[in-house]
Amino acid sequence: MGGLDDGARRAGAVRGRHLVHRRPAAHVPGLGARRAAAERGEEYGYRGLVFRVAASWGRGRRSALVLGVVVSTVLFAAIHLSTDVWINVQYLAVGAAFALITWRTGGLETTVVLHAANNVFALLLLAVLHTDLGASADRSAGVGSVVYVIPVVLLAVVTAVIWRRTRPAA
Repeated sequence: MGGLDDGARRAGAVRGRHLVHRRPAAHVPGLGARRAAAERGEEYGYRGLVFRVAASWGRGRRSALVLGVVVSTVLFAAIHLSTDVWINVQYLAVGAAFALITWRTGGLETTVVLHAANNVFALLLLAVLHTDLGASADRSAGVGSVVYVIPVVLLAVVTAVIWRRTRPAA
């Protein structure tokens, strides 16, 4: 079995180089807890730092907003290293929505929670569908589909609701 201990063999079956758990939902809470730091880091890095630095290049309020949104969004999508068009559309939409929400609310709290909820929802979906978590990390060209637009539409609705219920930051 290539170095897997008895516990790992009992926990699941081995397919290729990935361990596929028979009960993947049992592992979601641990994955969610570990991912929380990653989401917080991405939000503080891209919306807290990059957004503000890029926005400082603008002369007026509107140009600052556009620069902040565009630069932080493109870098956010680029860091995820996908070569698939549909996956990149999703990353660009997530980055733009989170940048707009950060600007509109004046803080990172909402986007940190939304980012975490988005990732936990994705993990739960993978668990329910009994998908190999290792294979789900594949972001190469051709693995995505128009299905990736569904969360984009949901995020657009969430962004619109937040936009209507908040005032722009001073």
